[in-house]
Amino acid sequence: MWNLLNGKLLSTFTGHTDWVYGVAISPDGRMLVSASRDKTIQQWQLNNGTMIRTLIGHSDWITAVAISPQGHFLVTGSRDKTIKLWDMSNAQLIDTLTGHLDFIHSVTISPDGKSIISSSNDGAVKIWRCH
Repeated sequence: MWNLLNGKLLSTFTGHTDWVYGVAISPDGRMLVSASRDKTIQQWQLNNGTMIRTLIGHSDWITAVAISPQGHFLVTGSRDKTIKLWDMSNAQLIDTLTGHLDFIHSVTISPDGKSIISSSNDGAVKIWRCH
């Protein structure tokens, strides 16, 4: 993490055993989430770089991550062709979305938190309703 005003390195987050494909910061600025080729998602305290937990649930590289605008849930996309929704408060898996025919490139969440938008190597962009 860098201070953009003076260019100084503030913190380095270590813990993944392979490439990191995506990061997201919670709306309140207190949490950072990272997604990796090591098939894990890691949740960090942004102020001091402490890892809070590791989430495991995808069967292949995790290529995309997003946090809901309210900060209540996390969305991840993977080469396993699935999108997973996680509860940010307890790291429990809420749902798994299937329907893409190839790996997920990106995920994002609508500003109202009611829809998930995903893109895939299959050439499709999908809109999913959140539960």
